[in-house]
Amino acid sequence: CFLGIFAKTVFVLDGIGKSFGITRLIDGFELELALLAGVLALGTGLAIDGHILLGWLKTHGGTLAQSVTNLAILGGTLIGLGVEVIFSSFFLSILMASRTKRWV
Repeated sequence: CFLGIFAKTVFVLDGIGKSFGITRLIDGFELELALLAGVLALGTGLAIDGHILLGWLKTHGGTLAQSVTNLAILGGTLIGLGVEVIFSSFFLSILMASRTKRWV
């Protein structure tokens, strides 16, 4: 998904074409808010998985219930999403700055 956003951003900023959604993204993009969203997702995922890990260690490595496994998947997904949003936000900011000659 992010690769498509990056490609459309270049598409719009270089004047090759128009995209209403990307134009809105470019006009409203704030690096700090995107980083905050990424850090919140990453922190939430780490908190979920950390809580599960502590519970698992208290049972001396016993089996986990199905609901705990599902929660661990959610935590791992949030960690991956958070890291992706953080790195993609930096890249999008650099991409926009290289095309517009102004830093956001």
